[in-house]
Amino acid sequence: MADDLGALRDIHGLDALPWWPIALGWWILLGIGLLLLTAGIGLAWWIGWLRRDWRRDARRHLRKLSAQVNQLSPKEVASQLSGLMRRIAMARHGRVACASITGNAWLEWLGSQDPAGFSWPKHGRVLIELPYAPPRDQVGRNDTDPDQLKVLLEAAFSWLEVKDLRSFVADRPSV
Repeated sequence: MADDLGALRDIHGLDALPWWPIALGWWILLGIGLLLLTAGIGLAWWIGWLRRDWRRDARRHLRKLSAQVNQLSPKEVASQLSGLMRRIAMARHGRVACASITGNAWLEWLGSQDPAGFSWPKHGRVLIELPYAPPRDQVGRNDTDPDQLKVLLEAAFSWLEVKDLRSFVADRPSV
């Protein structure tokens, strides 16, 4: 038995566990976390891109119309601007809020929703009258000034911009 006791060794403490390199399970957890973080950032960017998409398209159409204001007839410019303003309004406030509004009520509604405070009822009559006017050769004259249309285009640019993003998100209809 004395030989057996000589073969025994004293108990030593455990070696310190290194924190690096980490175990395989932690690598997997870290990879899943990075994947979720990347997906979340990508999803937030994509949603933001979609929200800005209609405004980018509207800006492009307004720039194109501004460049063609002297080449197109005032009736064509007014018709295109009127339709574009209607689409912008529906994108910003929803179809239910503004699609059925016509005539002077439309201009008053535009003025009430304009962040810059432009007087649409005073200066925007061209938008509700000129698209429905008879052709130029039937009237014999055209009293619409291209500068008046340029003022309306500038007002449309400022109307397109939303100063308070929270109100834009709150006004946006749920899909």
